[in-house]
Formats: sequence, structure tokens, C-alpha cells
Amino acid sequence: MNLRGKQLQVCTCFGKLQFTRLRTSHFTARKLAEYDLAICRAFAFKVRANLTDKAFKMLPFAFPQEPPLPTLDGVRSRINFLAGFKPQIYDCCVNSCLCFVGPHKDLKACIYCKEPRYRANGKP
Repeated sequence: MNLRGKQLQVCTCFGKLQFTRLRTSHFTARKLAEYDLAICRAFAFKVRANLTDKAFKMLPFAFPQEPPLPTLDGVRSRINFLAGFKPQIYDCCVNSCLCFVGPHKDLKACIYCKEPRYRANGKP
């Protein structure tokens, strides 16, 4: 098989993989409850339309529904749950120069701006 045949084979496999992922996500979406779908649609609208938090909070007045959508914090929490996200908390420099992870995890001050990692009370 020449190089062109290998590229075609890789493209075909990649296409199959994409189709399988799309098909799986389509079936997964069908398994969500209508209320969860409404939450996902509202959040997708916020992100795609670049709505401010204030504008998002006004949606229930413009488009009332039963049961009403949760607050923005509730929507974010539900989206994180549905997506399976689990937050990872990292200490960062107060000036956003550095994240204290990996080779920097034991540092007591930022190597760029020299700001201390911890406040006087010992908290990041």
C-alpha cells in the first residue's frame, strides 16, 4: 500500500470514529430528561450568544417555562454534573504569572514577580 492509500485508510478510520462519537452523543442526548435538555439549551444559548450573566438572569422573564430554569449557578452546576467535570483547584500567583503545579508545586513565591504564594494567614 502506498502513502496515499495509508492516508485514505487513516481518513476513513478517523471518519468512522467521528461518526461513532456523533452517533453516541446523539443517543446520549436522547437519554437526558427534558428538563436537563432545557438547561443545556439555555446554557448553550448563553455561551453562543455571548450573553452576560445579567442578561441570562432575565431569560425566565422573557421566556417563562414550567418548571422554571434554575439560577445561573444552578445551571452551571447541573452542566458540570452532566458533563462529568470535577474541578481541580490549583494555587496561582496573585498576578497570574504562575500556577503552582508540577515543578513549581513546592515554591513559596512566584519565580517571575516574587509575590508570596500564601497570604499572612497562611492561605493561598
